[in-house]
Amino acid sequence: MLRRTIWSLVLVLIVTLFLISIITTNAAQIINKEQLLFSGQNLDIGLMGYRYSGPYSVMSGRTIYVEWTADRLVSVYILNEVDWRMWPKYGGPTSYRIMKTAETGNVQFMVHYSDKFYIVVMGFAGSAARLYTWTEKLIWQERIAGKLQIIVRDDHGNRIHYVYISVIGPEQRDGYTNSNGQIIFSDLTPGEYTITLSKSGYQSTTKKVTVQQDITTQAEIILKPSNFSTDPIHIGFNMPLGILLLASTAIVIITTVCACRMRKNKMTARQNKMSD
Repeated sequence: MLRRTIWSLVLVLIVTLFLISIITTNAAQIINKEQLLFSGQNLDIGLMGYRYSGPYSVMSGRTIYVEWTADRLVSVYILNEVDWRMWPKYGGPTSYRIMKTAETGNVQFMVHYSDKFYIVVMGFAGSAARLYTWTEKLIWQERIAGKLQIIVRDDHGNRIHYVYISVIGPEQRDGYTNSNGQIIFSDLTPGEYTITLSKSGYQSTTKKVTVQQDITTQAEIILKPSNFSTDPIHIGFNMPLGILLLASTAIVIITTVCACRMRKNKMTARQNKMSD
């Protein structure tokens, strides 16, 4: 029974830590963005000819996307600067990042190293292809987030170190000011936050700020001394975490009670069997 109870406690602890990690995960949002490079209609490709666009300076992490509709098969290539220089300008590129042949379709290439890129479309011998539609664009993701810098001073303008600070809003963070009396919270979801400060020997105070995207919001707060001091204990307790801890405790109690009852029933059955 003891071994079973220990394993139950371990399982409950693992589940609790997993749920806590989900609650405290950075909540900064991700959005999809795109930039149109070129778009055209009814573009002609002559016999043994080709069309190209570029060079485009593309940053790492972005995707080059090409979409087209043609009257016959065409080959679409995405080349970087090295590929372009090695291309003999006839037949086709000797090297390329990616290629696709189709009447209607799309092709995309994820850029891992920033470079200059070219987009080439070629027809086949004896065919004067026409592109009914042609679209080139860049696709990438950006994090919607901002920074919050908090500086804490006393009445004389001196910075105060080791002040406990919690910020509550679209997400929750906490920590202590450093030796320079400041703390920075990065990758915060934009929105309104309430800052709470506390330190032994000073009056606790709160302040509201609005964090904006892609900028550092600064907040300077003055702590006033208190008439009495008690060392505050901060365990980062919040309602979701409290519910998890209560649920975990209940699971442990129920597991232990069930194990005890099972053992008691087995002992009773054994005694009844021996008496018979």
